[in-house]
Amino acid sequence: MGTSHSQACNTIGKNIWEWCIDRHIWISAAYLPGKLNTTADAESRNFDVHLEWMLDNNILRESLKTLHFEPEIDLFASRLNNQFPRYAAYKPDPNAEIIDAFTMQWGSLKFYAFPLFSVIPLVLSKMCKEKAEGIVVIPDWPTQSWYPKAMQMLQRPPVHLKARKSLLHLPGLSYSGVNTARSALSTILGLEDGFKCGEHPLVCRFMKGVFELKPALPKYKEVWQFKGDEKLCVVEHLKEYLKRTQQLRGEHTQFFLSFIKPYHPVTKDSISRWVKSVLQQAGVDVTKYTAHSSRAATTSHTKRKGMSLQDIMKTAGWTSATTFEKFYHKPAETSKTFGQTVMSGD
Repeated sequence: MGTSHSQACNTIGKNIWEWCIDRHIWISAAYLPGKLNTTADAESRNFDVHLEWMLDNNILRESLKTLHFEPEIDLFASRLNNQFPRYAAYKPDPNAEIIDAFTMQWGSLKFYAFPLFSVIPLVLSKMCKEKAEGIVVIPDWPTQSWYPKAMQMLQRPPVHLKARKSLLHLPGLSYSGVNTARSALSTILGLEDGFKCGEHPLVCRFMKGVFELKPALPKYKEVWQFKGDEKLCVVEHLKEYLKRTQQLRGEHTQFFLSFIKPYHPVTKDSISRWVKSVLQQAGVDVTKYTAHSSRAATTSHTKRKGMSLQDIMKTAGWTSATTFEKFYHKPAETSKTFGQTVMSGD
């Protein structure tokens, strides 16, 4: 039979199985493409993005640092607004670890929860019952019946989030995403008045408005500290890699190959996972920094070491100094306390 985290689904499955046994019927599971499974897939494909509000990620990270707590799962999320790779969804979601957080055990989890206000009493009750510990985002609403209980359950002083324009936002396309769509349409659509779609005055005005609402901003305010090791020569390691993989390459010209037979070239997603794995082993917080952060970390490090901006731009392939200064030139992150900084002598 297998198992299910949903008692209701497990019961239904058991009833179906017993019904078939009584009638000497054998059933088996079969894959059905999503385009043919429209009824079952309808819920997971139907999202109202106007309900997918989320806490600003930078504000969340600062709060978690203050609380010295790192959640491992987001209990009330969707594929649009999950704050952590693992998440529980409130409705069918193809990427969710589980549907309906209330059907799982919370006692052994380190979780983050930003529940609907209507279920806050249920959240607090389940936490008490299962002696669970996690980060819960709730409004500072003393007149609510659940408020005294929430205050009694506090294990640490709460973090009060000041009201600001950037506190909450709806996930969606940024200016760069909309601009990419404009460029794609412009290559295939021509308008009657002779303008290309992407160059029409109305489209240009629209794009200006999008930029004002959702400007292209740098992803990081700071980057992880880069510590060089003279024994790790990139050039020598690349030469050695080519030497060891020469017999496996055949006609493949792509540099990186899979280490699993038949040793085909890997995708950018695989390379990204490899980089994140190395960063994690090096002590970098991969829940905050992606593989692409290495580009900002290395170029910022070389700038601090005195390399000229011209050489950095040439090596990185940038034609504009503004690109580096705005998106990649960041101060190094430091996690040292005041005492550690004083004693380090740096």
